[in-house]
Amino acid sequence: GSTYAHSNIFVGKQLGSSVGTRTSVYLGILPSSIQAFEKMERFLEILSQNIIYLKTLMEKMTFASKNLIIHLNVTLKRREMLEKKIAKWEVEFSEKTEELAQCRVICSGVVYPGVQITIGSVSHETDKLYENVIFRLKDRKIIVEPITSDVLPI
Repeated sequence: GSTYAHSNIFVGKQLGSSVGTRTSVYLGILPSSIQAFEKMERFLEILSQNIIYLKTLMEKMTFASKNLIIHLNVTLKRREMLEKKIAKWEVEFSEKTEELAQCRVICSGVVYPGVQITIGSVSHETDKLYENVIFRLKDRKIIVEPITSDVLPI
């Protein structure tokens, strides 16, 4: 099992193994950037759940405490700031669309089931054995094609 991170092209003779070891290939964006983005999304969900809880709590009370109101306002502000940060990241990421369209994982041998391929923020895990294929991004999905000259990068 291995993890590979490359800018736009990865070429290999074999990906994964018959014993099912985990192999991941990341193209177009650093894995740490994807993990940071996923962490922000998880935290946004937690903040949203906290806001729902605090609002529900306030509705049940005849008189909301000052601390509860302050906590709700701070949580609302944190969520707003995080939403702006996520939106900015998404804009920066969408500007890479053309660059990501040129990313290729080229395997001139065998790709075993269980290999995770990530191009930008789109992931695909192989569910069967492939031979002599190229993985690339098309319409926000990772597609698998046989190796031919027309799908090779320019």
